[in-house]
Amino acid sequence: MEKLLTVLSSSFSTRLLVLQSTPFCNADCAYCYLPNRDDRRRMSLHTIHSSVRWVFDSGLATCDLTIVWHAGEPLVLSPTWYSEAISVCAEAAPRAALLRHAVQTNATLINDEWCDLFLLHKFSVGVSLDGPPWLHDQYRRDRRGSGTHAAAMRGVETLQRRDVPFHVICVVTNEALQAVDEILDFFTSIGVAEVGFNLDEQEGARHRSSLRGDDLRARFSDFMLRALNRAAQPGAPIIRESLSVVSALLDPDFDMQPVTMKTNRSAS
Repeated sequence: MEKLLTVLSSSFSTRLLVLQSTPFCNADCAYCYLPNRDDRRRMSLHTIHSSVRWVFDSGLATCDLTIVWHAGEPLVLSPTWYSEAISVCAEAAPRAALLRHAVQTNATLINDEWCDLFLLHKFSVGVSLDGPPWLHDQYRRDRRGSGTHAAAMRGVETLQRRDVPFHVICVVTNEALQAVDEILDFFTSIGVAEVGFNLDEQEGARHRSSLRGDDLRARFSDFMLRALNRAAQPGAPIIRESLSVVSALLDPDFDMQPVTMKTNRSAS
């Protein structure tokens, strides 16, 4: 793999490095594709240092690099651990590099100490939230089988109270396809500024998706068209997918970009 990436780095560069701090998750979401969610091991500081150093030494990383802390649920580790990890990343990167940090979380563990860390290091915070309680709690449950919506909302309210910016990732299940207005009404009501939609996929440990049927493509198209139309209304969240399209169109090298298929994965 290292040899392959070295060859690729001669033609491509990246502004994103995803680090899985731990495979463990405090939730047990029905559609999670990640295996080993009971594994409480954590990434060593040595591995973090080596990973960051390698992407720069190989020429793969640009000078502006975002490190995304992903898991599992990354916040099952402590803010102190991340403070150490962030320092290690800074030591491993070239002096001229601009490192940014991001995290994708189910928000159930967010408190003021986490907000202190996010604000100090200017984290980009992504919250995994699937809309109103009846929809979210169908799939996003804790290890006792109870819904996690109330705990996630306590985390969201803490972020808002501390003025920590965040965006939302919402997993689109079969039930969600029928509830686009309820989903966007909910996100509008709690003041979400941006939401992205990830598909419930058959992948990894997820052996069967809730999304199926001969009319699936048409139903998903209707869902996205309605979401994009709603995004044009005052106070509605921005839809991530529309930003991606605009960004691509504004890229001066747009007509030189290779055509690729990209799949967005659910997280946390």
